[in-house]
Amino acid sequence: MLVLLLSACASDVRSTRLADVDLTDMAAVQELGQRLEPGERAAFTTFVVKHVATSAAFCGRKLVGPDGREPGTIGEAIELTLAREADERRAILEYEASRGPLQPVFDRWNELIAERDLIIDRQALLTAQHGPAASRLPEWDVLQARLAENGSKLTEIRPIIARKGN
Repeated sequence: MLVLLLSACASDVRSTRLADVDLTDMAAVQELGQRLEPGERAAFTTFVVKHVATSAAFCGRKLVGPDGREPGTIGEAIELTLAREADERRAILEYEASRGPLQPVFDRWNELIAERDLIIDRQALLTAQHGPAASRLPEWDVLQARLAENGSKLTEIRPIIARKGN
């Protein structure tokens, strides 16, 4: 009977109190995780890695429930982790929707402009260091090729940007 009770307790990992688990011992965490369903295992791992303040990858925000309490059991930690991940996904989707369909094009345009400016700055540095001989350096040819490729990409995007400006 005692063995049956112990095995029943052992199988209900979700009710294990977090205070009774050394969350810095990854072997113990992994052993507990193996006794969870795959989705719960992933959520528990995320909790340990991102939401435990002693973790090197701590996200900076303690995981608490609507009542402001930290999770007391593995099950509560899993539920709060899944809820936070759902909230984060929802926030990302809302943000993306608020940006409008052309925002990624404008983002790409800005990236290409910044890349072009870096290439031109590098060419200016080479010219300052080597004078007119800079244009005969192998690096100059590489920069010219990158500048041409960058210009082609900007030319492709320019009509979209121009239409949006009208």
